Amino acid sequence: MRLFYREEGSGYPIIILHGLYGASDNWLPIAHLLSPFFRVILPDLRNHGHSPHHPEHTYTALADDVAGLIDTLRLSVKPHLVGHSMGGKVAMLLALNDPTLTARNIILDIAPKSYSLSEEHQRLFHFLHTANLHQFSSYETLRQHLALHFPSIREQQIILKNITRQQGHFHWRINAKALLHAKEDLLSWQETEKRYTKEILFIKGGDSPYIPDSEILKKNFPAALLSNIPETGHWLHIEQPEKLTEMILSYLNQA
Repeated sequence: MRLFYREEGSGYPIIILHGLYGASDNWLPIAHLLSPFFRVILPDLRNHGHSPHHPEHTYTALADDVAGLIDTLRLSVKPHLVGHSMGGKVAMLLALNDPTLTARNIILDIAPKSYSLSEEHQRLFHFLHTANLHQFSSYETLRQHLALHFPSIREQQIILKNITRQQGHFHWRINAKALLHAKEDLLSWQETEKRYTKEILFIKGGDSPYIPDSEILKKNFPAALLSNIPETGHWLHIEQPEKLTEMILSYLNQA
């Protein structure tokens, strides 16, 4: 699958993979901060943003797409790879499957483990499953409906970002059907004896439960380093973009 991507800056390439319900434009603020130092490449993963839709949405398929993108880019050097949440699991799988594909890897607030469905994701998946977008006549009626069903502005924004209006009707921008079908796969982590023995950096939000401790990283990533951004949740690129960029630059400049 040929993925849509954006890019900014010049120099050594760094590819950033977004999370579930995200897209490349979520990472433009980080790209602006990194672009004086790197060529920043921001793909939309399959079934998200401007990339093609496909009924298969597994981590294997996602990783194959990104490996194909790296091949298509015909880079003169191995790129650095940064992945957040779902994109972090894709990055981990790529590293385990082919340790020679990338230079340095940074995983943001996700671990090589399976997760249970959070309350937030329960609400989002429920809306994907039940919403009839054609019932809404305007963005205002859609916003009012979301405000009744989603307690946080962030959740409302996630939904609005993934809806588009064409010929007077609202439609999903994401492939809602494929993501619903893939719900269990997205939460899971396929146990494997593969090990990535090179150094790899994990960065967690200090207030986020997604990486409970460093030991959970060691089975597949024995040389893993774990840093954290205090008073930050799962969406660390939104809550602390400057601090996150500082940590990325500090790590990559050691290369």
